[in-house]
Amino acid sequence: MAPETLIYNSTSPASDIWALGVIIYELTTLKRPNFLGDKEPRHVFTSGWRPDLSAVKDEFTRMILEKIFVLDPIERPTAGDIAILFQTLNISTNELSAQDPVSDESQGHISFRIAVALRLAFLGRLSYAQSLMETSRQSRDTSPRRGRRVLETI
Repeated sequence: MAPETLIYNSTSPASDIWALGVIIYELTTLKRPNFLGDKEPRHVFTSGWRPDLSAVKDEFTRMILEKIFVLDPIERPTAGDIAILFQTLNISTNELSAQDPVSDESQGHISFRIAVALRLAFLGRLSYAQSLMETSRQSRDTSPRRGRRVLETI
């Protein structure tokens, strides 16, 4: 949950953007973010707080999450801001699909194809993203991996 929800029981569209960030984090690391540890939200979410995103290996995804996981809801991007960010990157579909899909299973990181599918989905290229997801699912069927149940729900 967003800090303002945990501390003040307040929600807004910015809280939904935080939730989107949590989903992106979970998809890229196959883990839930644990920003609180064993502490109370009021003691964690203080001025100067920054999320630990060391588990996110993809630089693009980390950059997006750094923009989303900010304490002040007004400073978070809107859904429109995020869409514009992806559009202005002008990522070529051919360029992305030509890259080697890598999975660092010892670290529990999601495959490169999933990260690419996330980018493409934001670009409005959902059908291509879905085909990448299907390809990824088929490759998982031949080689069982950690996190399979999570990925099958996408």
